[in-house]
Amino acid sequence: MEFFGVGPFELLVILSITLIIVGPKRLPEMAAELARLLRAARKYASQITDELSDTMSDLEKEYGDMKGEWKDVGQGLDETAKSVSAEVEEAGREASAALEEAKEPSERAPAS
Repeated sequence: MEFFGVGPFELLVILSITLIIVGPKRLPEMAAELARLLRAARKYASQITDELSDTMSDLEKEYGDMKGEWKDVGQGLDETAKSVSAEVEEAGREASAALEEAKEPSERAPAS
């Protein structure tokens, strides 16, 4: 079993060297300090993760809202384009009818 790529023999050597350098009186203090440091690091990492999750949730919500707004804008533009197209077609039919009416009297009139 390895711990951070260190096998049991290497871990025993590291602990022995630490015990020799630090001494048996300060070793429990150092272990407690190391535990506090690890707890603080985990707490900090947890806070960062929570903040990132909250930020991502907010961004996803804003994206959903903006997507809905743009969808509404697109539907409005589609409806406007359809109504303009219908009006242009109606104007074209009216112009064609007026042109036909203008041609009829000139076709009925006798050539002089």
